[in-house]
Order: sequence, then structure tokens, then C-alpha cells
Amino acid sequence: MTSSQSRFFLAVIGFAILLQPMFAMDGKSVIEEDSMGCLFLNVKELYFSAIEKLKTLNAPENALIKASLTKLWETAAPNFIKARGTAMSKSCTANMYILLGAVEMYNMENVNLMKTQIDIPLLKEEKYLSSDVICKENGKYSLQGDFSGNGKISCSIHGPMANLRDEQPENESKKDSVPSSLEDFAKKILDFDSKGLFKPTGGLWVSVNQKLIPRLVLEATIKPSELYEFFLQFDPTLSKPSKVENYLQFELPPPRPRKRHSILELNLTELKFVQEHNRKTI
Repeated sequence: MTSSQSRFFLAVIGFAILLQPMFAMDGKSVIEEDSMGCLFLNVKELYFSAIEKLKTLNAPENALIKASLTKLWETAAPNFIKARGTAMSKSCTANMYILLGAVEMYNMENVNLMKTQIDIPLLKEEKYLSSDVICKENGKYSLQGDFSGNGKISCSIHGPMANLRDEQPENESKKDSVPSSLEDFAKKILDFDSKGLFKPTGGLWVSVNQKLIPRLVLEATIKPSELYEFFLQFDPTLSKPSKVENYLQFELPPPRPRKRHSILELNLTELKFVQEHNRKTI
């Protein structure tokens, strides 16, 4: 979720993912012995004020606000759609490579029985696929042609690869689930609010320690699993949470060499971020 549109959405719901806070009932826990300073932002008031404005977006007194948001939408939406389409295509490409790997493994281990027509049920039956390969936009995968030569793997949504080692499917991602207007976008946010997936109960607390490492706590209540499912419609590449003791855990963003990253842990009533930092030798 790197576009301006998605950043705006996250700001409206209280900077939940963008600022990578730890969710808790008491934000004062952000202050530690080595804290150099602390900042407080009344997210609860901002959130509910924004929700009320969206509910009355078409009212005459909100004409200026609507005009500003419309201009922002017209600028940000195309970038979001493009980024989302790229993410969908990359996800689909990864699935195609899984299928390609299964086909090649089958051919390597069954040289004497090599079949010119290989299909997905055969690969599953012979245990070359451990589970179903699913397109995030509900596309259906098919294997076409002679895989001893120039067979192709296709998705009914994203299309076929030009050849088995293309980096990108031919067709663009569908845009059916992307809000088509500011009004549609506002409805999605109000739908989010009505589900009670995220409710600020206080403020966003930020502190910085003597090593200039920030710590953030957002006072809020959430429904972790439902919140994750909701965010999938905006960023389908979010990794699925894994159960770790009493937590659901996934990474945002994926770790990169020599860069710090955050581990997002979802508990039954709170989110916790644990920031990891690479040690540097001076």
C-alpha cells in the first residue's frame, strides 16, 4: 500500500499501519526510562471527526472539503490502481512459477512416462502440488500445449505468459474491486467503520529514546483477523498471519538486507509492533 490514496486511507483510520504503532489500552506505556521526549496526537477525535465528515460529504457545508478530497482522489487513485495491478500481476506470476516448477519436476522424475498433456489435477494427484494454487482475483489456471516443448501456463484473468519464463503475465489486473469514485471510496471507509474492525479509544503516543529509536503506541481496540481480511482488498500481497503462541504474526514490509523492518503481531484485542534494527560496527 504505497500510493497516496492508500496512505490517505490509513491516515483516516488512525495511521494504523502507516506509522507502525503498537496497539494497547494505555498509551503512557510508551514512556520509558531512557525516553528523551514524547508526542501525543488525539487520534480518537480525528478519527470520529473524519467519519462524521464522510457521512455528510454531500452536505452543502462540506463542499470545500469534498472539492479538496476530489482533487486528491483524482491525483492518487490512478497511482493506486497502477500499483495494485502490478501487485496482482506479480502475485499471479509467482503462482505460475509454482505450476511451472511442478511441471518441470514431474518431467524430470518421469522421463520414461513423460506426457505431452499435463494438467493441474495430475500434478496434485502425483503430489507435485501440495495445495491449490489460487489467483488473488479468482482467476483459473490452466496448462496448455505440449510441455515437452513450448507449453503455456495461463490465468483466466491475467492471461498466459508469452513463454514459460516471462516475468509478467500479458493482461492487466482487473479493477472491479477498486473504488471508482470518491463517493465509492467514502462508502468503503464507512463500511470499514461499521464493522468495528478498528476503533481508536485514545491517542497516538510517540517517544524517542537516547539512541533516537522511536516507539509508538496507539490506544485502540481491533479485530485482528477481520482487519487483515479487510486490508487484503487494498493490498493483496500482505502475507497471511501465522499463529505464534497467542499471536498472529506477519511481516510489514518483507525484510531487506541491512535495513530495519517491523514484525506485526496481532493479538485478540491488540496489535504489537516489534522493531528490529541491524547492529552496525563503528
